[in-house]
Amino acid sequence: MVASSQGNYSYALFKLGKSESYITSFIIGNSVVDGVEETDGLDITTFALSNEFPEGILVVQDGFNYKNDTLLTQNFKYVAFGKIKELLDK
Repeated sequence: MVASSQGNYSYALFKLGKSESYITSFIIGNSVVDGVEETDGLDITTFALSNEFPEGILVVQDGFNYKNDTLLTQNFKYVAFGKIKELLDK
């Protein structure tokens, strides 16, 4: 399960089932893409969608979208699910 943490703009991964447990947390953003803040929703699919997303995709709503310190309209950020699987395999 992926849960949005509103307090620190991160996402927590949990294992569900008989032994539910916290796995790790991560943030979205880097030097090319601004970070994600104030997420009001997210969705995941693990089905192959394209060459860019062969293992699926995580889509999150980004409440604040900046470019060169200018606030733009809200948008969505996409993360290849393979990147999330790397966190699960650690």
